[in-house]
Amino acid sequence: MGKEQFYRTMYRMKKITAVGVWEKVDEGELTKAQALRICGPRPKES
Repeated sequence: MGKEQFYRTMYRMKKITAVGVWEKVDEGELTKAQALRICGPRPKES
């Protein structure tokens, strides 16, 4: 299972949030394109 598939599964199971997915982009673990496919655009900060 690749990283994208792993995070997609975790996101669908609500084990990680969209914010968490985008944190993985900031850490260099996922690309922006992968994050967009997993959860859509980066959530706006409040």
